[in-house]
Formats: sequence, C-alpha cells, structure tokens
Amino acid sequence: MNSVTSNLIGSNGDDGVELNKVEKNTVGQNTITNNQDKGIVFVSAKKNTVNGNTVTGNAGGDRVCLSGSGNVGSDVPPACQ
Repeated sequence: MNSVTSNLIGSNGDDGVELNKVEKNTVGQNTITNNQDKGIVFVSAKKNTVNGNTVTGNAGGDRVCLSGSGNVGSDVPPACQ
C-alpha cells in the first residue's frame, strides 16, 4: 500500500497521477493541474481510495477510467467504482 497525499502535481509532460495495475493505495488532498495528459488515470486499478483532490485543467481530462473496479472516493470515475 502506498499513499500520495498533500502534493502539488502539475505541468508534467504526461499524466499527473497514473494508477496502473495497483491495488489498495490512497491518493488524497493533492492539487493536480495543468498536465499535458490526464490528471488522474486508472488502468487496471482495483480497491484504491482517491478522494479530496483538486483536479483541473489537464489536457487529456481530469479524471479518466481506462479500466479498473472497486475503487472508492470522490475522484473515482463511475466506470472504475
């Protein structure tokens, strides 16, 4: 289990936060802005908690679900819940 909390994540050339084939991690209270691709992206992500982040202005979308299930929190797209 990992935790990514209270960070400023911005102006990256790719995604801000990518949850790729991970389980049971926490991403919360971050500011994720102005990335060249997605703000938060889920790829085969399961049972993660992603909540309370400020996610805006990301070129590829702010909250994107490519695949995943069982994720919870205010920043989880419905398709990945």
